[in-house]
Amino acid sequence: MEKSIGVRHKKWEIIEEENIADVLVVVYGKTKKILLNHLLEAFGSIITEIKKIKNLKEKITFKIEADDFSEQIFLLIEKLIYLKDTKHLIFKKGSFIFKKNSIEGTLFGQKLTNLPIKVDIKALTKHKFDLKIKNGIYRLSLVFDI
Repeated sequence: MEKSIGVRHKKWEIIEEENIADVLVVVYGKTKKILLNHLLEAFGSIITEIKKIKNLKEKITFKIEADDFSEQIFLLIEKLIYLKDTKHLIFKKGSFIFKKNSIEGTLFGQKLTNLPIKVDIKALTKHKFDLKIKNGIYRLSLVFDI
């Protein structure tokens, strides 16, 4: 958990798992960098036991171009799903540089080999995808198809 002037903020939470085909997640962050790192943690935690991701030897650099931060996040998540599906990679941390119409960064993680798989995230939906800032905290809600 993060601390902010004596107030504890959640990193992320699963809001809805009623339908076995999808899961609604809300991710929080005080800054864009923190939000994206919490997103990586939420993504990894849904798929596997995040504490078991210890070997961060796999490194991927990327650049995502889009008009706004919300669309950049959507494209980043699609990239995470693609890398999971094609290269069997899961990421626990990232470093990010934000420019006017892009995010550049490096993701650190490991192969999914020998990690327990809880559930497979198959896709991200536009349904309920929403990014807001309230009281200086980013709040990203999204639905994964599983």
